[in-house]
Order: sequence, then structure tokens, then C-alpha cells
Amino acid sequence: MVALKAVGAFEYSGGSEAFCMKSGLRHKAMMEIRKLRRQLTSEVNTLATSGNEIPVDPQMKPPSDKDTILLRQILLSGLPDKIARKAQDGGDTNSSDKDFKHAYR
Repeated sequence: MVALKAVGAFEYSGGSEAFCMKSGLRHKAMMEIRKLRRQLTSEVNTLATSGNEIPVDPQMKPPSDKDTILLRQILLSGLPDKIARKAQDGGDTNSSDKDFKHAYR
């Protein structure tokens, strides 16, 4: 979410190199993100069948707390194999109990 806020602030400022210097961001990386954002929006508009096009809004408002929660749920729903799970105590017989006590896999 920090990266999303940084991209939003960059776009809101107009994408200036001075903003990047002040904020500790790489201007070239932010420009690449802008291109990727446009490309992703274009792809979504191509695949959308509702007829409503999604514009690339340079004055994008930061996400609200509810939007942030929804974005996290969307991202995590697509990555079930990349989420750590708490290891079962004593579930692995090949290792000692202390190896996986309070561990995540």
C-alpha cells in the first residue's frame, strides 16, 4: 500500500523529477510504473464487455481505508500458495519440535 500511495502522490504532483528527488523516489522507475499503469488500464478496457472505459486518472485520490482492505483481499486471493501458514506443532516427524515451534511455512 505504501507503493500505491507513492505512485498516487507522484501522479498527483504531475510526475516531476523534483518531486522524486524530494520524496526519495527514482524518477525512471516512476515513469515505468506510469507506463505499466497505462498498459494495464488499456488491457482492462479491451477485456471489459460492459462498454464503460476506465480512464487513467492522473489526479487519482489515495485509496480510503475500505478501498485498502478490498485491494489487499483482491491481491491475496490470487496468491494462495504464496501466503505463509503457521506450522503445526509436531506435525513434521522428521525434524525436532524446536525447529518449527511458532514458525510459519
